[in-house]
Amino acid sequence: MEKIYSEVRPGELLHVVHFRSDFTKERFDFSPEKEFIQATSLYSKTGRVVSAHKHLLQKKTTTITQEAIVVISGCLNVKYYDLDHKLIKKITLNEGDCTLTFRGGHEFEISPETRIYEFKTGPYFGKEKDKEDL
Repeated sequence: MEKIYSEVRPGELLHVVHFRSDFTKERFDFSPEKEFIQATSLYSKTGRVVSAHKHLLQKKTTTITQEAIVVISGCLNVKYYDLDHKLIKKITLNEGDCTLTFRGGHEFEISPETRIYEFKTGPYFGKEKDKEDL
């Protein structure tokens, strides 16, 4: 796993990359507890059952859109940006890798025949209200 911190605000976590090879623990929460988007990796060597459950309604307010990308197949080149819009890191993601953006910016170059899942906190009111080009 790689954590990418702000250079403008040292200690502020902007992005996390969880690689396919990081699946070594039965359960690993790789989002800090305070973040709106939460991600966990689960690994079962011998099989397991996650008991039937539902999540309780809670009054929560999100103040920022956070995003997760999972590469299903293919390759994704990602550029990560700091709070001041400066490029701070480039990483290539492959099948099974996942990236989270809590703050800062990112840019994706999606290779041909690549499949990804994208998840973000909602509600989503469209590009005009949600995104700023860098």
